[in-house]
Amino acid sequence: MLALTGKAIEGDVLTAVEVIPKSAMQQLVWSKYKKDVKYQWFFSSVVGDRDSFEPLPSQHSCSYKLRLEDIGRCLRCECIVTDVFGRSSEPAYAETAAVLPGIPRIDKVEIEGRGFHTNLYAVRGIYSGGKEGKSRIQWLRSMVGSPDLISIPGETGRMYEANVDDVGTEPDVLKEVKQKLELGSVKFEVPGEGSLERRILEVNRKRVKVVKPGSKTSFPTTEIRGSYAPPFHVELFRMTTSA
Repeated sequence: MLALTGKAIEGDVLTAVEVIPKSAMQQLVWSKYKKDVKYQWFFSSVVGDRDSFEPLPSQHSCSYKLRLEDIGRCLRCECIVTDVFGRSSEPAYAETAAVLPGIPRIDKVEIEGRGFHTNLYAVRGIYSGGKEGKSRIQWLRSMVGSPDLISIPGETGRMYEANVDDVGTEPDVLKEVKQKLELGSVKFEVPGEGSLERRILEVNRKRVKVVKPGSKTSFPTTEIRGSYAPPFHVELFRMTTSA
């Protein structure tokens, strides 16, 4: 005898279970002489017709996960047992009622795309729950330093193009950047590679200078002259003087 566990609902898993008599002798015979159990799943080729079944290709395990295309169909599992003497039993069957749609849901939601503002992002996920209707999507953003999410007005599609309002950074990094801007000067270490030696890059509001560590010698520099208020104006001058 064969029974099915699980519900005939899209997304659920049906499992075929052999029902063995509870007597000690029958349990002993089953465990001692059973060699192999083969399964084959079938589906009703006509929705609502439980008399026309066709095999489901490659479905030979004891379990089967119901899919979108199974909605309205009846499922059947066939089980054949082979003993240690090579004898096979008559097929045992278990059937379901017509499969119902599952509750609408989306699993494995993820956002594709990353980088800078003006980049295009897309939301992806695996939908289940019958034929998808007008699913609701809402894009949100969090402000710098706040864990709260705020809805982005009008952004309810599967695609989203980032803009300047989405630009943000970590609070600690933002604080450091503000300090550098107020100071108006910053130094960077440029690591050497191959035959190139390590250098120190000094940047201030007027110029960019490359310095060899432990030396007062500077290399050809680029002086930056410009205004720092709109409209911005920048001119670059190449110099070969030493400091």
